[in-house]
Amino acid sequence: MAHLSLNIGGMSCDGCKKNIEAGLAELAGVISAIVLLEQSSAEIDYNAEVTTPAAIKETIELRGYDIK
Repeated sequence: MAHLSLNIGGMSCDGCKKNIEAGLAELAGVISAIVLLEQSSAEIDYNAEVTTPAAIKETIELRGYDIK
């Protein structure tokens, strides 16, 4: 298992948090994803044999948010 911490821009409400968590839950290989709205960040555990940090970042960006 690998871990990725990201700073995310563009989040403003609980709906944003849920949107990102839902997108990451759909991505194969993501074990857990916790989005922290107040810190504008996400803590993601994933299977490195199935997905990559680039795929995780792309999933977030496709939902309309920026990786800082």
